Amino acid sequence: MLLRRTFAFLVMSMFLSAGSAYCAPIVATLDEHHRTRLVFPPAEAVARQDGSAHLACNISEAGTATKCNVTKSSAPDFGLAALQMVMTSHFLPAYDNGKPVASTWEETINFHLFHAPSTMPLLDHSHTIKPRYPLEALRNGTQGSFHVTCTVSITGAARDCVASDGPDTLRQATLAYFTLARYLPALQNGEPVEAQFHGTLNWSTGKEENNGFE
Repeated sequence: MLLRRTFAFLVMSMFLSAGSAYCAPIVATLDEHHRTRLVFPPAEAVARQDGSAHLACNISEAGTATKCNVTKSSAPDFGLAALQMVMTSHFLPAYDNGKPVASTWEETINFHLFHAPSTMPLLDHSHTIKPRYPLEALRNGTQGSFHVTCTVSITGAARDCVASDGPDTLRQATLAYFTLARYLPALQNGEPVEAQFHGTLNWSTGKEENNGFE
C-alpha cells in the first residue's frame, strides 16, 4: 500500500512539473489601443450603404500584419478600407510557450453608418476632424451647448451656418467646426440635393477627452 501511494505521488509530481513549464498558446489579437481609425468608404457613405469585409492575415512575432487577403467583402472599397486599417495597426502577437511567434489572424470588419433619413444631410465623421476645445475657454472652465443649422450643398459642403446663443469663444468654435466639416448630402430619388442640416455641439470641461463632441 505504501509503495502504491509513493508511485502515485511521483506520477502526480511529474505531471504538475510538466504542466507548470508549459504555457498554452495565445492567439494574435488586434491591439485596440494602437489601431488605425477605420475610414468609411466615401462612395458607400453617400449611398448610405453599410457593409463588411473579411480579412485573413499573417501576423509577425513583432505584432505587424505582413500579408493580408480580403476573402469576402460587400463591395471592393469596403475591402480596401479594412486592409488599410489592419495593415497600419499594431497587433498583440501570438505566444507559444511564453515566446512571441508568427501566426495567422482572421476577422470580419463591419462598417455601420448612423442612419438618418436619406432626405437629410449627414455629418461625415470619418472625414471630419473632431472639434477641439479653445484653450482659453478650457482654462477658464467655460462650457456651453449650441444648436446649429447649415445649408449643405450637393457636394457635401456647408455654408450659411447659424448657431444659437452662448459664450462667444465657444460659439465661434462651433460655427467653425460645422462650416469646415464634411457632409453626406441629402438624397432625393437617389440623387444628391441641397438641404438643411441641424446639429448640436456640447462643450463640457468635465469630459475625459476635451474635444467637445457628444
